Amino acid sequence: MIDRAVEKQVVDLWKNQNKNAMSVDFYDDPRTLQGVYSKAIDVMNRATSNTFKLKKDGVGSWISEQSLPIQLLSQDILTVDLSIEELSKQKPFNIPIRSLVKLENMGYIYLNIRDYDSEKNKGFSSLCAGKASENLSKIIENCKNVYIGSALREPIFNACLKWEGLNDTIDKIQLNAFDELSNSFKAFNEEFDNGKLDKTESIFRGEKFNLTGISWNYAFLKSVRSKIDDYIFDDYGDRIGIQSKYEKTVHYGNEWIKTKDASTRLKAGKSFQEFAGEIKTYHQLYTANITASWGTAYNFTDNEYIEATRKAASIKLKNDIRSNANWQKFVSMIYSDQIGIKSEYLISDKNIIYSEGIIDSIIELKIKKYNEINAIYKLISDYEKKYINDENFISADLEKLYTQYNVVKSKFYYGVLEKLFVKGIKTSPLSIIKSIDLGVGDFWDLNVNFNLPEVVKRILIPSKDKRMLFNIYQTIKNEKK
Repeated sequence: MIDRAVEKQVVDLWKNQNKNAMSVDFYDDPRTLQGVYSKAIDVMNRATSNTFKLKKDGVGSWISEQSLPIQLLSQDILTVDLSIEELSKQKPFNIPIRSLVKLENMGYIYLNIRDYDSEKNKGFSSLCAGKASENLSKIIENCKNVYIGSALREPIFNACLKWEGLNDTIDKIQLNAFDELSNSFKAFNEEFDNGKLDKTESIFRGEKFNLTGISWNYAFLKSVRSKIDDYIFDDYGDRIGIQSKYEKTVHYGNEWIKTKDASTRLKAGKSFQEFAGEIKTYHQLYTANITASWGTAYNFTDNEYIEATRKAASIKLKNDIRSNANWQKFVSMIYSDQIGIKSEYLISDKNIIYSEGIIDSIIELKIKKYNEINAIYKLISDYEKKYINDENFISADLEKLYTQYNVVKSKFYYGVLEKLFVKGIKTSPLSIIKSIDLGVGDFWDLNVNFNLPEVVKRILIPSKDKRMLFNIYQTIKNEKK
């Protein structure tokens, strides 16, 4: 049964945010994707009263197939989707609603009421019934930065289409693609179920390709066609562009419906699979920054990063300190990793239920890390200004910064071991951690000298970073004195 009060809350929120988003100046074409990303940040500020702008440098998108609490250890701030699946849980993201509200109130997450499937056209009815309605109402009433994706992205992409010289709307392009691809999508589903298609090539972040998502991704990319590399949409030499693959996929789907031929069905299914995989990658590279992270960092899994890197165009750096390879590696390590534990190092069982105490421990660690890292940020800024045009960058000074970085990193790692998993493991299943062999000697030294619990052996720490283990050893040793 639909809760009309909650439905009104959501509809009013959509209308208000869409109106605010429309008030952004879309008159001049920014001509580049970076310019569009800036517009996305402007739009997000209209929805969040400028708090997004204040924190945009540390914002990144949540990776849906990974544990939210774990990912908060590797990213300062996350934009997080409130899907119908999550909202329908007793505890969305497997954490108490009170903890979710607390994380949002403290500015660690921005919550997006996900209506990727055009829920607004149905009055958001599926979000306004049952447990989803109950949770959504609490979130809207108690959180500061709740937004609705379609309310914000609609004016951005419609402006992009206008700049492209297309007299169309993003909704119309998506609906047309949805209709034209429907036959090949049906073939894809049948061949997937028959085992004729590689399942690993048919899944994105734990979910099989769906027609709604692919048609939206295609529409997003089409709206910024002139702002991405020409060879992506158009045929280039021997390479077939997105548009030709789209037309081929539509053709095979329609042919199969006419002929009912099994070989044509397989061609249609494979064509959709190939098209969808490529569309997903290009969406991640170019337009996900607008729809998921709003002009800020869009986070990839390792496999996605490898695939995206393979396809991405190379970027030429200016001839100054920022082109120094070591400097680039160091700055990237600090600003991208945020001195956090990468999600692949701590593999969380998605079924783990986190207590308020564990979430409070994460918040405590994030506050401590933030305070300690500010000094390093200042040093980086000072060094960039000092050596901005100096080709003979002093590597010894870089080593000093790297040492300070390692000290903070080590404290953070040990804090996670001690305050989060060692402490919280009493009430959490051991499957929260995936184990690997780091070598008996490394952990023998830690365990014998500091009596760390047996469960620490199950912590997945990057095996290549032996230096980190030594720094943990030194940090603990100094703290014991």
